[in-house]
Amino acid sequence: MRTGISLLYLLLLLGIFISPVQAESIEIVRFTFVPDSVMIEPGTTVTWTNMDIAVHSVTSDDGLFDSGSLVQGHSFAYTFTEPGRYAYFSTPHPYMTGEVIVAGDDAIPPADAEDTNGPFGFALLIAIIGIAAIAFLIMRRD
Repeated sequence: MRTGISLLYLLLLLGIFISPVQAESIEIVRFTFVPDSVMIEPGTTVTWTNMDIAVHSVTSDDGLFDSGSLVQGHSFAYTFTEPGRYAYFSTPHPYMTGEVIVAGDDAIPPADAEDTNGPFGFALLIAIIGIAAIAFLIMRRD
């Protein structure tokens, strides 16, 4: 009985890691947005985090969003719901630019775009190995 419940918990935990995460992270480092362009699905939340010692902002060209001043270590998040291309910049440093591309009929990805943010990444691999090891130990103990 304990083994069955333990395995059920492990399966639920695995389900959490496999379910697609609707999030994207961008860091502000050395006066640049890293990465400076991301392609996402509608409903995805993008979070920018200022890792610089200088104050920056994340301000859309069309006024859709504006983080205000972000000091080092602070973040700003925005959820994109409509397909399209969303250009942004840092108000104190307008040469710092980036773009969010929300997939859909109106958003054509650039030719060199590569999807590296699929649901199966390194973290998922580590989680699966960990879950398998726990399951092995539980089964071995019983």
